[in-house]
Amino acid sequence: MKRIFTYLLFSLFICSQAYPNNKKVTSVPFEMAGSYVVIKLTINNSTPLSMILDTGVKNTIINELMEGDDVPLNKTTTDSTLIQGLGNNQGLRAYRSYKNDLKIGNLIFNNKVVLLLPENIFNFTNYTGKKINGILGSDILKDYVVEINYTKLRVYFYNSDTFVVPGKYSSIPATVVNNKMYVDALYTGADSVPRNVRMLVDTGAELGSWLFNSSISSMPKKKVYGYIGEGLSGEIKGYYARSVQLCLGPHCIANPVVTFPDSAYTRGLEQETSRDGTLGNQTLKRFNCIIDFKTPAFYLKPNLMFKDKFRYNVAGIEILREMPHFYITRVYKVWKNSPADVMGVREGDLILEVNGMKAFQMNVSEIRDIFETSRRFPMHIVIQRGNDVIDLDLNMNSKI
Repeated sequence: MKRIFTYLLFSLFICSQAYPNNKKVTSVPFEMAGSYVVIKLTINNSTPLSMILDTGVKNTIINELMEGDDVPLNKTTTDSTLIQGLGNNQGLRAYRSYKNDLKIGNLIFNNKVVLLLPENIFNFTNYTGKKINGILGSDILKDYVVEINYTKLRVYFYNSDTFVVPGKYSSIPATVVNNKMYVDALYTGADSVPRNVRMLVDTGAELGSWLFNSSISSMPKKKVYGYIGEGLSGEIKGYYARSVQLCLGPHCIANPVVTFPDSAYTRGLEQETSRDGTLGNQTLKRFNCIIDFKTPAFYLKPNLMFKDKFRYNVAGIEILREMPHFYITRVYKVWKNSPADVMGVREGDLILEVNGMKAFQMNVSEIRDIFETSRRFPMHIVIQRGNDVIDLDLNMNSKI
């Protein structure tokens, strides 16, 4: 008995010494809006703001202020600056404000640049049906080790000088360039040949992953052309297809839905960067992630969502919720040749019912969940166009 007691004490001592200094500097809850990680913060003692944590963008961007929002930004440059990203436009203009203090939990980030967009181009609030003021950039990550725990819906900040990696986390080769993290992955496409790809870690991308066409030898035969999202340089369209496998270290995801942006929306970017694509939040949320910009290092541990099936917008309907009460669901975009397009759904139509349920009684995630679920039986929707109320049945058989 004495030996057992001594062994237990020794084991406890070893465990307590394994990660002795991983004391949290702060811990903050977050909310999932679709696949977005939404964190509350203040800027210069402002009213609370809801921001998407976006590791694919360097600086914090305020996209939309609403009634009751009060943000006392420090002196803002009168000349706008051009910021660019994916999309087929020239980029967008933003006003730059310097030396701002961002407070997240009990942690204050001093002297941060904040960009203010003169117009609301992202429509995050209408797209998600939840208040979102903009994007929280990756420059808040550089001084700490940051864990995004999708299981507990919390973000943890640790002291980077004393951090020790917890057990069961796998290390993924990573580099940091201009405050953005890139990791190595193994992609297996339609030709069943594994390829090493360099991917941007982008928690602000609401997709599984995307790849430049030049990074693969051939696109899968089964594919769907549709709307991918909004980049800093405008909307992005491209192909959705299922690939054989995507591996991050020892963790391999079977049959992921991968998007391939149309080259018209990536022209120039493909030549300017050495990356092959992006890991979006529909992939990242399947892990609890630890990001260390200083080392640099990226660590993953699969969570309960790891084996969830990847889906895409089978119906081909993009929706927005209209302010201020979010009762009205309007068709924002219709994918060409999609079931919605075939049945005559148009941009601007109001959605009244989905499968017998009143749209105003459903949140955006519930409606999108139905649109993204392949089924043998048609999806019934009721739309209003002007004074006309129209019943439609959409074929929801997946094409990929």
